[in-house]
Amino acid sequence: MFVSHGSYQIVPLDSGRIIKVIFTGAWNKEAVAGFFQDMKTCPKADIWVAMADLRDWEGATPDLIAAYMPVIDWCLANGECATVHVYKHDWQRLFVDKLRAYREQQGVPQASFQSEAGAIAWANSQLDEVTAKKVVNSRA
Repeated sequence: MFVSHGSYQIVPLDSGRIIKVIFTGAWNKEAVAGFFQDMKTCPKADIWVAMADLRDWEGATPDLIAAYMPVIDWCLANGECATVHVYKHDWQRLFVDKLRAYREQQGVPQASFQSEAGAIAWANSQLDEVTAKKVVNSRA
């Protein structure tokens, strides 16, 4: 086991309807364990959007992908309804394509932006859509 590399800040927005995570530095799989525990205890709404801010992220070791899959599974089982990424560089998007593909297989709506404002607007549109569907289904 190696020393954990990479850091993060979890910021619940809009009463936990958007969970913004600011990823910084270069990550290894050991960094995922602490992040996963903090993610589980972060206050979240019943339905929420994950917002990954990768603008200061420097990449990761190849083994991070497999280590991160249980995080995605847990999030989807615990209210995540959509995912939005904020990138500064194209290579950041390319590096997380496997994670994006995994979420896509699960039918999770996703989007990418270079601005936080665009990401939040999209996240809110997804929350509105899910809420509207719940209202329609409750009337049926």
